[in-house]
Amino acid sequence: MNILAHRALRGPNYYSRYRAIYMRLDIGELEERPSDTVPGIVERMSGLLPTLQEHRCSVGRPGGFLERLARGTWAGHIVEHVAIELQNLIGFSVGYGKTVDSYESGIYNVVYRYRDEACGWPPGSRPWLSLKPCSAVTTST
Repeated sequence: MNILAHRALRGPNYYSRYRAIYMRLDIGELEERPSDTVPGIVERMSGLLPTLQEHRCSVGRPGGFLERLARGTWAGHIVEHVAIELQNLIGFSVGYGKTVDSYESGIYNVVYRYRDEACGWPPGSRPWLSLKPCSAVTTST
């Protein structure tokens, strides 16, 4: 997994009316491994970050993101939710995120809200750390 672009969007922007962190993320070989093909991913993710249970995601209710994990979603979407949750855990309440297919195989535009740039930037700076415990796939650093 490689970050192709990473920057703070400091006001309303193409993806959001909120200040947000933008990443153009190449998920590489993980494009061929949606989450539903990784045994135990829901249990491992919720074991590492139990508060992911509160994420509504597109389902619109608590537990929605974990449902999406079980049904199958891609690495960029997982990175988005982990970045949001890491900020929540340190006291910066955020909930908005969006992962958009770029129409280039394996390349995604990941955007997530931040309240404090210094706290919003780090969760996206090493996205493969979000996924390492959840996949047998090795990724480059």
